[in-house]
Amino acid sequence: MYLVRFEIFTFNFIVTILYYFYDVYLYAITIISELIVSFVSLSIRFFTLVLSILLKKVIDIKDKKDKTI
Repeated sequence: MYLVRFEIFTFNFIVTILYYFYDVYLYAITIISELIVSFVSLSIRFFTLVLSILLKKVIDIKDKKDKTI
């Protein structure tokens, strides 16, 4: 889980370093693509977080139901 938290920061750091060393940081398409990848990564992270919470609730409900029968 901790590795996933730093995924966006690591990606942005490495891309920024590569832009600086290869002098492509002035092109708009590189900056736009970096923002798109960051946004998609954040969206996936949020979606998986919501699904994990939902799965825990479903498991709790199932356990309670199994105990009553």
